[in-house]
Amino acid sequence: PSFAWVLYRSGYATKFNQERILKIKIGHDDLADLLSKCACGDGHGGCLGRVQWDPERDIMMPGKKGKEPRKMCRRRAIQIGLSQKLSRRYVESIISIEDVTELAHRVRDAHSVLAKHSKSDVMEPLCRYLPEERPYMPRMSKRVLSNLALIPGKQADEHYQIGRGKVKR
Repeated sequence: PSFAWVLYRSGYATKFNQERILKIKIGHDDLADLLSKCACGDGHGGCLGRVQWDPERDIMMPGKKGKEPRKMCRRRAIQIGLSQKLSRRYVESIISIEDVTELAHRVRDAHSVLAKHSKSDVMEPLCRYLPEERPYMPRMSKRVLSNLALIPGKQADEHYQIGRGKVKR
């Protein structure tokens, strides 16, 4: 998931048992291999992992109450859940780990004063420290990409509509 989504989910690294945020790097081929063993959506008993799409969050702007990054309804962030077997594979694939908890706290502090200050005064000094995030497309078959809602298709269409009150499950 994106850094902003992790900040939202962890309450800027303040929620119980979520007080640390780690930036973990794994290889592209390793991530593609892990994703190829996942299914998209709820349930899927027996699969080794699950991919879920949540509304993306905006690192540059807080939400209405300033307690989390602003929700971006037209973009999605991936959330990946792994079984014990895949979790071991994930750990074996780690290239580097960096603790970015302090940066999470700095973004929280910036978001908390943004209503009183301009975005350029508050967020721009942090920009050089924020992770560079760009779209990622794993090298895998179109069928798997479509099943995970990574390219246009039935799964992607359904996940785009979730949260808009247009899909009933």
